[in-house]
Amino acid sequence: MAGEKPNEDGLTEVDLFLQRYPDTRFIDAVLIDMCGIARGKRIPVSELPTLFTQGLSVTASLYALDATGDQLDIMGRGFSDGDPDGTAIPVPGTLAPMPWAGSEHGQVLL
Repeated sequence: MAGEKPNEDGLTEVDLFLQRYPDTRFIDAVLIDMCGIARGKRIPVSELPTLFTQGLSVTASLYALDATGDQLDIMGRGFSDGDPDGTAIPVPGTLAPMPWAGSEHGQVLL
């Protein structure tokens, strides 16, 4: 999250995905925390271009939750700093369909 900027070239990836999977209505934007647990947000497909150009606001401590979902306040992230948002950006090349969830769902790693 720190210092990285969303990639506007990702719009090409979005366009190609939507051409290939036009029935998609929802995207699961997923990140993996330090315990290996998938966490994220489900967004409408209409917000996909914004995700790729501006990123997604998530609490900055989300990466540092323990296995039960509790904050550890590592290096002052969490309780000490008021738990501010950070910007998560898509990992290029990870936008994909979710065939096990039906034709209306896709996912992308953050």
